[in-house]
Amino acid sequence: PWADAAGLDNSGRVTVLSLAGLIPVPFGSGCPGAGGYVPTISATGSPNAGNPALPIELAQALGGSFTVLVLGLSNTAWSPFSIPLPWNLAFLGMSDCNLLVSGDFLLPSVTSGNGPGTGSASVSLAIPPDPNLAGATFYAQWWTSLLGINLIPGALSGGLAITIRP
Repeated sequence: PWADAAGLDNSGRVTVLSLAGLIPVPFGSGCPGAGGYVPTISATGSPNAGNPALPIELAQALGGSFTVLVLGLSNTAWSPFSIPLPWNLAFLGMSDCNLLVSGDFLLPSVTSGNGPGTGSASVSLAIPPDPNLAGATFYAQWWTSLLGINLIPGALSGGLAITIRP
């Protein structure tokens, strides 16, 4: 048993802490690209309303290739086209790949690095200082080229659910 500062016995007491909603949550899986590497997605920093630069990062991509950060308002359907998500991209010759997020916003970039698995990129998103955005969730996924500037064939990261905090 242990006691708190007031000398009260806290044996048998369980304290649970949750990080739910504090950090972006990965979902789904990516598909392999050059050299068999599966691109990864991550976000550093806090998705707080008013954050002027929330970096969404790509790693393990083909270095020197064209890439697109796909941002969406849904991870269940791409509304304008009535496409349920995840959407298998076999019709593009990418049978192991699924689009996990609606493609509402597309932000192009070019990876640094040279060769398979060495490519990385980062796009910083400005979150407006609007308290009404707190609790809103958006979704992100990277699509990266395997052939320099052509997006098909390509490789995709898993998805990232990002909930805006106050």
